[in-house]
Amino acid sequence: MITKQFYECLFDADELTVFGDNLYATKPSKAIANGVKEDKPFFVINPIKPGKTRSIDGVKWFRNFMFEIDNDMDGNVVPLEKQKELVTAAQLPWSTCVYSGGKSLHWIVSLKEPVGDAVEYRMWWKMMESILNTKAKAMGLNLKFDGNVKDPSRFSRAAGAIRIDRKQFQTLEGIRGRQSNDEVIKWFTANSVTFEEFTPRPTQYEIGQINQDADDVEKFEFVKDVLMRSQPYEQGNKNTWQFVFSRLCRRCGIAEADVRYQVVQICGEVDHRDPVGSAFSDKYNSDAAIYVFSKAERSAWAKRKSLDEEAQERQAIIDSGEAENYLHVNGVFDYIRVGTSFYKKSEDKLILWNKDTLTMDFGIDHVKQFPEELKYEEFCNIMDFINPIENDGRSYNLFRKPKWDPKPGEWKTTERLLRKVFSQVGTDQWEQGLDWIQLQITNPKQNLHSLVLGSESREAGKDTFVEWLRLLYGNQNVFFDSVDQFLDGFNGAFASKLIIALNEVKFSSINDGSLEKLKNYVTQKTVVINEKFEKKVEIDYYGKMILLTNNTKDFMNIHDEENRFWIRTMPDLDKKKEYDPNFMDKLQAEVPHFLHFILNRKLDCKEKESRFWLPEETTYTSELKLIKENSKTSLYMEIYDLIDDTFFSRKDTNDIFFVIGDIRERIKTDVGPKQIKMCLQKEFGLESHKALRQNSFTTEERNSHYFSINRSEFYEQPDTTPGLGDVFVA
Repeated sequence: MITKQFYECLFDADELTVFGDNLYATKPSKAIANGVKEDKPFFVINPIKPGKTRSIDGVKWFRNFMFEIDNDMDGNVVPLEKQKELVTAAQLPWSTCVYSGGKSLHWIVSLKEPVGDAVEYRMWWKMMESILNTKAKAMGLNLKFDGNVKDPSRFSRAAGAIRIDRKQFQTLEGIRGRQSNDEVIKWFTANSVTFEEFTPRPTQYEIGQINQDADDVEKFEFVKDVLMRSQPYEQGNKNTWQFVFSRLCRRCGIAEADVRYQVVQICGEVDHRDPVGSAFSDKYNSDAAIYVFSKAERSAWAKRKSLDEEAQERQAIIDSGEAENYLHVNGVFDYIRVGTSFYKKSEDKLILWNKDTLTMDFGIDHVKQFPEELKYEEFCNIMDFINPIENDGRSYNLFRKPKWDPKPGEWKTTERLLRKVFSQVGTDQWEQGLDWIQLQITNPKQNLHSLVLGSESREAGKDTFVEWLRLLYGNQNVFFDSVDQFLDGFNGAFASKLIIALNEVKFSSINDGSLEKLKNYVTQKTVVINEKFEKKVEIDYYGKMILLTNNTKDFMNIHDEENRFWIRTMPDLDKKKEYDPNFMDKLQAEVPHFLHFILNRKLDCKEKESRFWLPEETTYTSELKLIKENSKTSLYMEIYDLIDDTFFSRKDTNDIFFVIGDIRERIKTDVGPKQIKMCLQKEFGLESHKALRQNSFTTEERNSHYFSINRSEFYEQPDTTPGLGDVFVA
């Protein structure tokens, strides 16, 4: 049957889709077995996972792309013949075409090989749309293709179905079969459309930065599968391909040695003209960096786009007068309903409520007649201490502004506390500390360094500082608990907070995944709230991390390239001289005066100098330096001692030149050259350069790839600040 052939073109045997009488159907069934579905006018264009419903998360394979024109830019209907003329002129590689029975044709491009995920699907769709819109403009047509149909779980018109409510017969116009991915890519290339042009751009960082959170595997895959997608590797273009590939890898932040290794894996060898070395020459130092999304960022980006488009679609339904069929939200008086759940509003939080209890307390009629302004579809997190708003349209805002009353006055007790945090031990960073506090009020969207406060004893005032932040920012905006609570699978207690303070932090004995979770919470811009028995919701994230620790030697492994943490020591409390039983009461009384000061203060660091605003030289404290040294590997320490001994024995030498074999022969640890090379590159920050040099260990002069290290760079000047002989010692 013709209709069955239509579904066989788009789906494989036993794949599921969703058939529906209207746009609200969600339950999947077999696509081909139910192929002759003339009684169901709608179907989802991509296969749905077993056990899932119609949604982007439920899509099993991202294979089919739909295109449709409803009206031109002036709202006029575009004749069907014009639609066909445009698609033909653009040479859209369509697989099926169905006439809706009204004013549009539904074209579906079905690939032989699905694309990787929702992000890549969006890229392909946008590239196809770009070609169609460019061709329409060239033909003098004032139109754009319907952007709502780029949802991979979108409904399209079922071939052969009759839409009884509108008396429309949906006829099958044609079946061409699935299209080769390579042929579609050639179509992109022929129309000067590149994958790089449609790559999702970061919102949390400026364009032109390297993403330190994406690993090299993710970066290599991005270069190979996205940036180089339109330039397949062939033996005849070996040198050019390897050069372009290497240069793009360099722009993504991948080291030359790792790029060289990947080129060999892909091509079998590096071309004899050394295109990798050419790509890493000083000639291309000015190349702009490329920001590569990590897997987590890709997922968050796709979900955010999906949520934005769902909100637009919901608003369109509301505007059309069909909201009664779509919005199923209720609430009553002090309660709200978000999605399908009821909540009771308290001063600083929402309490999950039971519908039966609500009905029992107020009666079914009150529940049915709940005011429209208290009906919400989802949560949002709009944090604004200056101009707060309660909600954003049909989204309920989780942020609550504290009850402030700024007024001039003294804040001597507050200054005593803050001096202990930012002044009394190590470098005086008083103004920078005030900037850090002020930015959280005036610019909460700005990422800030995670403040780490340490002391040898528990009596230093670390907890008091966090409790003061509760007074300043509001109890509802501060989370203060143990590391174990933070690592728990549910993040609803802190995901929407401004301050996330963790006590007694010691990550050195915890798996790397836990440390990565903490690091992500320092920099991410959105977060998915995960609550027990609740639907996951993505919201904007403003969290500023504070870590308190009494482990003075190894509370965390921090590598050289890590720049998220600002570590400071707090002096121990002298109970005989400093103890004040009314200290917290005085702090609370001074909050209005400190607020008046901070809201009228000019930032000391007036312009953003890093992704965390404050310059790196501010946060590179002696404490951080020592923690990084303690995080070094045993191999690093062995190599360090070897170099140290060499400089000691050769006091007239300012530079040491050596090759990897020199190190391997002279250390006790049995490791391979690759491990030594990675240690020299990653931990010492060295790169080898080919040159004619005298080997400092063998005194032989030869042309080779030498590592070199300078005496003055190796022996950095020690910090002689009193009290910093060890980390966190007051």
